[in-house]
Amino acid sequence: MDTREIKAPAGMSDMLPKDHDYFTYLKKVIRHRGRQAGFRRISTPMLERTDVLKLALAEDADRIEKRMYSLRDPEGTDLTIRSGNTIGIARAYVEKGLKDLPQPISLYYIEQQARFTNVGPGYYRHFHQYGLEVIGQSDAALDAQVIYLAHSIHKDLGIDDRLELNLNSFGNMEIKTNFLHDLTEFFKEKKRSIPAEYERFIEKDPIQLFLTDDEDLQILCQMAPSIENYYDDETR
Repeated sequence: MDTREIKAPAGMSDMLPKDHDYFTYLKKVIRHRGRQAGFRRISTPMLERTDVLKLALAEDADRIEKRMYSLRDPEGTDLTIRSGNTIGIARAYVEKGLKDLPQPISLYYIEQQARFTNVGPGYYRHFHQYGLEVIGQSDAALDAQVIYLAHSIHKDLGIDDRLELNLNSFGNMEIKTNFLHDLTEFFKEKKRSIPAEYERFIEKDPIQLFLTDDEDLQILCQMAPSIENYYDDETR
């Protein structure tokens, strides 16, 4: 075999022994802060049933085909490699009866993920991700706790000065509905300025237009309606 063919897939890399020295330290910091705050670790399978993902991504089902790696096992079950952990954790919460335990349930994870994306600085198709999930209770104080915990982890790692915090919320269902309606109408009027490959998002899921790396589209998004203009006093 030509040695030029012996290489990892694009956007994916090996974690060599020297890399694990750093990774072990990262896990210790995350584990220490998580336990200190009352969070317990959870691990879910690398593969989730594709039909479960489609239930969770009903408004953006084509993300599974275009941004996730899927396969069919010998038994004929369609499976998809996770690109994030939230759906798997929510599935485990329901399936394993965690809802019957005292609420809320505070969990953290450190797992491998894979998603199809354009390869470039800061963009990889295979990566490790840690995250924090609080399920079973709705309270702004819990959001604040998660944000503070993440900040504490980044501070312990000495990278907090490289990061910035961006907060966003859809408010409530009425606010979200009104906002998405106006956002859709805005992009319909600007359809000529939107690349053909992204046109499907205008009515399907206009939020996805904010997540592209197309420079002209990003300028257009800066002119789009802002969710902050739809907040009521309670949401603020």
